[in-house]
Amino acid sequence: MTAHMVWRGKGRRRSRSFLLAPLAGLIVLVAAAGSFIAYLLWPTWPNAATPLHAPAVPVTVAGVALTECGIVAICQRDGVHQAIPLLQLRLPAPAPAPGGVEWIEAYRHWAR
Repeated sequence: MTAHMVWRGKGRRRSRSFLLAPLAGLIVLVAAAGSFIAYLLWPTWPNAATPLHAPAVPVTVAGVALTECGIVAICQRDGVHQAIPLLQLRLPAPAPAPGGVEWIEAYRHWAR
């Protein structure tokens, strides 16, 4: 080899798998962490049974509205409003039926 020749050896080329493997590992790690956090934060209250001795909470009926869900009662407590569909309520009927109760029963029958 002479002084004026520069050695140009074939360098080892890195393949795409060199960058793909850490990226795939990072994606798996993020997915596992997200699944773990979702498992910890997933609410369990819809499946929990309400105890029979749960106290009744007084609310104020702020109004009645007609929505796409049907007739709803707008209830308010401590500044929080919630719309409750009247078809979901099953209240005991008073001994002498008040006037207008036949309209509510007719609507329940019609909405089925």
